[in-house]
Amino acid sequence: MKPADFFAKYAADAQRTCHGTGLCASVCLAQAAIESGWGESGLTKKANNFGGIKAGSTWKGKVLVLPTREVINGKSIIVQAAFRAYDSPADYFTGRLAFLKGLPRYKRLFSSDDFVAEAHLFQACGYATDPKYGATLVAVVNRYGLTKYDDVPTR
Repeated sequence: MKPADFFAKYAADAQRTCHGTGLCASVCLAQAAIESGWGESGLTKKANNFGGIKAGSTWKGKVLVLPTREVINGKSIIVQAAFRAYDSPADYFTGRLAFLKGLPRYKRLFSSDDFVAEAHLFQACGYATDPKYGATLVAVVNRYGLTKYDDVPTR
């Protein structure tokens, strides 16, 4: 999917979910674009999971097991992982918020000053194993002007 089409299709869901939470819709959209391969990944197409959110022991919903790349001790490896499966894209965005609120390690995300701080906090809080994750999120937000979606109420 082309970036403009991706953002047109999913921006309202990200805005609705992030508005009033302290989270930036711009970072949410950048993360969804990166993690889902612009909506084209198998995880996204089969499970509406745009963020690579894994199904931990507390997850009671549907699961999809797929190979994924992780960076461990500086080495990129492929592992099998169980991911959360959502019924729709809107359910993913709502589920992402619940996931972040449900883990104490992400508490700092809700009080970041701006999208740059939030993007780097995702890395600091351990959301991804890629050491360049925060910088990648910032680059996507800047490249596509995604801050226009921040703190904008939607119906």
